[in-house]
Amino acid sequence: MAALADDPEMPGVGFTEAFAFHDVGELDSHARIIRDGLDVFARNWGFRSETFTPPAQTLHPSLFDVAGSAGVLAIDKPFRCTRPMGNGTSRREFNCSGRQSGQGHVTVVRNVVFEPASERGYEPVAHAVQQVSAAFRWRRPAIISSHRVNFCGHLSESHRKNSLSALRALLSDIVQRWPDAEFVSVDHLVREMDCSA
Repeated sequence: MAALADDPEMPGVGFTEAFAFHDVGELDSHARIIRDGLDVFARNWGFRSETFTPPAQTLHPSLFDVAGSAGVLAIDKPFRCTRPMGNGTSRREFNCSGRQSGQGHVTVVRNVVFEPASERGYEPVAHAVQQVSAAFRWRRPAIISSHRVNFCGHLSESHRKNSLSALRALLSDIVQRWPDAEFVSVDHLVREMDCSA
């Protein structure tokens, strides 16, 4: 909650970044939170999560193995980011989907944006179809990024209706253009990506 008060002792720690930090000494508590969260998930759902998306896609690299030791096979990462390393330092990072050298997990990078409830200056279905086409042209899976706010009606019923209509149009367009397209869970995709590496 330091970011709410704009705490000068914790520069660069944003409100939505649950695993953002300033001092590397904070990473021990992050590790406990990750293990506990994954255990709570397993107790509630009856199986261990094989994928992990850090809030705001912010996670120190030392915590990747913590998630892995709790059963996570894949971590969702942004295509490019500036990753905080602690004590005011950071490193630029470029990611691609698949198993990366020296990492014990599969990296998942979303390459299609579908956010129909937010005004982004373009038509969401056509834009997503263009990105799906580019992914398929490069012989890559199309990994669609979308958030639940697009489909929840408690903030705006019209956003929900419009977003569901746009989703139907997107799925229909994909099936028409690529009849062999398969829609799979990210867990299934990760196993496929890992086997083909």
